[in-house]
Amino acid sequence: MKNTNLGATLKAHRKAAGLSMRELSRRADVSTAYISSLEKGTRNPTIDTLAALFGAMGQRLGIRVETGVEAIPEAPPLNLASRMQAGFDSASPDLLAAMAKGIETAAQAHPGAAGRYWSSIAAEMRSRSYERRTGA
Repeated sequence: MKNTNLGATLKAHRKAAGLSMRELSRRADVSTAYISSLEKGTRNPTIDTLAALFGAMGQRLGIRVETGVEAIPEAPPLNLASRMQAGFDSASPDLLAAMAKGIETAAQAHPGAAGRYWSSIAAEMRSRSYERRTGA
């Protein structure tokens, strides 16, 4: 089944971001042939792949089930500590370390750009845990 709505949306956002297929491919760690087939509507991506592609374009992925996929532009992503400051301010170093371990496990299950993203979040959590333990 052809998914031309998704393909047209992906292509429009890629062009609006001023990216060639090759540059998007490099940033999202997805082959140019795969991006081409997505834009033509001959392949259906996973949610992780869509998140990597739209993230590589500096956008957040939003999904509307009734009409397909839509990208929602936003400011560049902030690090985890900034985005969730209130929740982590009271977290103990042990809780932060445990959360980092769980996030790293999730990262290992997602190769490519998505895995690198989750690894960076785990690194941020480990850093916050260390700062709390040492008072640094």
